[in-house]
Amino acid sequence: MLRDTFPVLLEGKTAPEEPSVWESSHFALNVSSSAPKGTGGIAVGTYELFAGMIEFGLSRCLSRIVTVTDLRMERILRRAGWPLARIGEPHTIGTTRAVAG
Repeated sequence: MLRDTFPVLLEGKTAPEEPSVWESSHFALNVSSSAPKGTGGIAVGTYELFAGMIEFGLSRCLSRIVTVTDLRMERILRRAGWPLARIGEPHTIGTTRAVAG
């Protein structure tokens, strides 16, 4: 999806295409504002979904998970301690500031 749908986010770089690198294409939770919070004020359900992604990646010997996300989600990832490394600078896609990492 990154290579074919959002190539602008690669800024001329090649999209990672190694067997040990998978791409995350969707991340969604529907939690109320009163849902239990963990460190950084992030919903416990969000941490559980992150843990599931890590477990899945470890079970398949992945070295990285690549994703396209908006800047708001990037901030949540950083608050959660997720080591997101940007591939390029953010770009506006529609009404969203998006980044690949």
